[in-house]
Amino acid sequence: MKAALLVIDMQNDYCHPSGKMAKVVKHDISPITKMIPRLNAFIEQAREMKIPIVFTQMTDSANFVPENARRKILELGDIELTKPCTWGYDLLIKPAKGEFVFEKNYPDAMTSKKLVSYLKKNKFDTLIITGVNTHACVDSTVRSAFSLGFNIIVPSDLVACPRKFSQAQKEILKICQLLFAEVRPSEEVIKELKLT
Repeated sequence: MKAALLVIDMQNDYCHPSGKMAKVVKHDISPITKMIPRLNAFIEQAREMKIPIVFTQMTDSANFVPENARRKILELGDIELTKPCTWGYDLLIKPAKGEFVFEKNYPDAMTSKKLVSYLKKNKFDTLIITGVNTHACVDSTVRSAFSLGFNIIVPSDLVACPRKFSQAQKEILKICQLLFAEVRPSEEVIKELKLT
């Protein structure tokens, strides 16, 4: 197994109590904020084990995305969520030196040709997918990455979404386990990685 850790969209607007998801959209993001310390600890363990870590950064603002995505954003009401060059766009969890950040304009991280090229060039066969939002970006990335031939591991306690979508997250993780991924607690994932 040659694994990479993919950290999806851990940006201020999605994950910080002062971000737009909490302040403007008025979502209860407590499931996300509770997950962050666990994800930070997992990332540190992955760094100690020399597992490559890549981050994605989502643009969810109508003036910076392709036309079809723009229409969906405008339907929902564009609040310039994760607008480039703003604090809300910045990553809450910072990459270390030598770790890569790939920008994306769709929920599915595999739409980033640069990300897919990096993963293929480095011959990764397994992706450990973490981050937000489970009901959108995590789910679409898991499915797409599986279709591209990657083995997928989803640490169930290292993905999150606003409380409004908690039930959807439970169902999504069940479907992921059934069809696309190995879904289990991060503690078990670390144990497996230490054995490889």
